[in-house]
Amino acid sequence: MSSTPLFGILGEFDPSTKLFAAYSERLEQYFIANSIGQCPADATQEALAAADKKKFTVFISVIGKKSYATLRDLCSPDSPKDKSFSELCEMLRTHYKLKRLVVAETYRFHRCIQEENENVSDYSARLRHYASTCDFGQFLNRSLHDQFICGIRNSATRKKLLNEDRTFQDVLKVAIADEVASKETLAFQNNTKPVN
Repeated sequence: MSSTPLFGILGEFDPSTKLFAAYSERLEQYFIANSIGQCPADATQEALAAADKKKFTVFISVIGKKSYATLRDLCSPDSPKDKSFSELCEMLRTHYKLKRLVVAETYRFHRCIQEENENVSDYSARLRHYASTCDFGQFLNRSLHDQFICGIRNSATRKKLLNEDRTFQDVLKVAIADEVASKETLAFQNNTKPVN
């Protein structure tokens, strides 16, 4: 048994989320943090095979019963042990890949407006999440910029943002500064401390 402490808790993959790609990103970082299956670039084939086997065994140990049952079905008639770690991850990534229609995702993005009690930072994060499935490519920042301005609740901030052509990051900074200033002003008017 290794005396090296483990960093972090990975937990089982929840198949109901269908977000295996995100889980596999966390899994890779868990491996790096805990030096599991890591090899130098000039490692021998034997060392690479041993590293892959270590990743495989940890992976099978942590994904959970339901995910392992799905993995067995996907490998059939073979067994998961006959596959490499990367092959198993690709099988699950493909199986759990969400089927999305870009037009529907874009529609959702363009309907995204700041909710009544939502701060600017949370609105921005939600907007970015919606944009991640829209396939905007090189127009991502412009799309975020435009929708952010259209959806922001504070009309004075919107007017200020429409006065000058700025990047999305600059628009976000201005909106956050306006939000903070509004809270401070309200706090002074009420003679109380600002609410975060």
